[in-house]
Amino acid sequence: MPGQVLTAQVNGGARVPILNLDCSGATVGFSGGQLTFDPVTASLTATAAGALNQAFNVTALTQGLVLGQATITYQLFAA
Repeated sequence: MPGQVLTAQVNGGARVPILNLDCSGATVGFSGGQLTFDPVTASLTATAAGALNQAFNVTALTQGLVLGQATITYQLFAA
């Protein structure tokens, strides 16, 4: 499931894409009413990289820069 995007609301305004989430290497699990995807790789979008570079007055952050991996857990129902 590649191509998922995490967005954030900026200053109470519009939502903007901040992370691309790559689930292509993730395994899917289900236990105790929870659905999990692990690992999910998170990388900066062009929008986020530009905003962070401007905020910190740097040029080091680029689109596609991998920030790390996460586990996504979704509670479907109480166990």
